[in-house]
Amino acid sequence: MNDQSSPSIVPLFQTVEEHLHNHNLELALSTVSSILACDRNNFYARAIERRIKRVLDFQQDTSATSDSTEYYIARVIAALEHVCQMAVRFLTKPPVEVEA
Repeated sequence: MNDQSSPSIVPLFQTVEEHLHNHNLELALSTVSSILACDRNNFYARAIERRIKRVLDFQQDTSATSDSTEYYIARVIAALEHVCQMAVRFLTKPPVEVEA
């Protein structure tokens, strides 16, 4: 996953994080799709995609918004922002050289 194309997806992860921060889940999901178009095996993007879809489904299934629903969504979004930060750190760190 940490190959030549990886640096080009770093700004995409930063954009996803920004969309999540602003609670624009559809835009975040669209940007995640762009990441997966560049790197279909990116496990960070796959995890984020799965959870955004779950939140969107949850929002559709929930008829009335309650404080507990809002709290759940806010916690998931905060966790996804953290996953974006982890992906950026992973993709921007220099590769570790193994001594033989």
